[in-house]
Amino acid sequence: MSEILKMAWRNIWRNRRRTLITASSVLFAVFFAIVMRSMQLGTYSNMTANVVGAYTGYAQVQAQGYWDDKTLDNSLDWTPQAEQAVLAHPRVVGLVPRFDSFALAASDSSSKGVGVVGVLPATEDSMSRLSDKLLEGRLPAPTAAEVLVAERLAVFLKIGLGDTLALIGMGYQGISAVGEYPVVGIVRLPSPQLNASLVYTSLENAQELFAAEGRLTSVVLTLDDPDFAEPTCAELAASLPEGLVALPWQELMPELVQQIESDQASGFLILGILYVIVGFGIFGTLLMMLAERRREMGVMMAVGMGRRALATMVGAEMVLLGTLGTLAGMAAAFPMVLYLHHNPILLEGEMAQAMLNLGVEPIVPFALEPGFFVWQGLLVAALVAVASLHPLLSILKLNVINALRA
Repeated sequence: MSEILKMAWRNIWRNRRRTLITASSVLFAVFFAIVMRSMQLGTYSNMTANVVGAYTGYAQVQAQGYWDDKTLDNSLDWTPQAEQAVLAHPRVVGLVPRFDSFALAASDSSSKGVGVVGVLPATEDSMSRLSDKLLEGRLPAPTAAEVLVAERLAVFLKIGLGDTLALIGMGYQGISAVGEYPVVGIVRLPSPQLNASLVYTSLENAQELFAAEGRLTSVVLTLDDPDFAEPTCAELAASLPEGLVALPWQELMPELVQQIESDQASGFLILGILYVIVGFGIFGTLLMMLAERRREMGVMMAVGMGRRALATMVGAEMVLLGTLGTLAGMAAAFPMVLYLHHNPILLEGEMAQAMLNLGVEPIVPFALEPGFFVWQGLLVAALVAVASLHPLLSILKLNVINALRA
């Protein structure tokens, strides 16, 4: 076998131009496929972090039926038993309690329907990083009756630090909810929709405003690995008290999942077209090589080389060509992906605005994962194998007399 490999290695360098052309076609296919896949995965991760990680979280515990009918009557009574059941799961590293409701927010000049979010400021900041998004002011104190207003909402209502914001709504079990609160901070949220409609206050103040002392609308789960949100929620279903459900972000944000899946399908289509073109290029090169070496193969068979040994040698040449191109493509793509992973492309103008309208930070990040490097190598190996079938079958059926006359 070592002799066949030696001959195959020498054969591919007998015609350097043909070898370089074939290896280069594989190189560019692998290079563009890795860079494109890295950009796709980085974009999906960025979208998820911006939209999911910044507000809904990767998993939530809610009262059964709340997600379909978000009224305070479907809020939950968070007990120590429920908390212990959730924290007992090895992947759950923390809890972020929330009280969400709706109200009419009014200033001296205008009013607007808003979402009111009651939080434990320090706990919420550990997940959604509100302090990093502050434009001015500070977060509400843990038990104070004060509010933090999203940037575009503050512009619409024409309010700033120190101004008073009135909130009017309906509390738990139909009780009227009315209050006036000083604005202690302005925050810029990554999602344009949230940035134009959210008001944060302390959890205690929100519960008091809506007459729902001790109740929560959801508990966001902090996980050690967000990729395991779905299995974690499935496992929690067996241990949660009756009436509570655990929902992964895929159920909380189905529109985001659909957007990622549709984009991923188009990406796979482009990669498929790229690899089909490269596959035909490799196939054409192999046919040309077979035609050029037909007489040579006839001579080798005439002096005693078996058909199987000859086919094995040619197959080894194909494997070596594919391996050379794949390794060269990976080597060329790695430094670019590494650089772009640490220095994402910043978008400007209309493209940036379009990204902001989708609630995504206007950057093009690149993922750095060994998995898609390996997959590209396996795909190229499969392409070379498929493209080699016809030439190898032709060798097995080669007529020695006709080959010597070629």
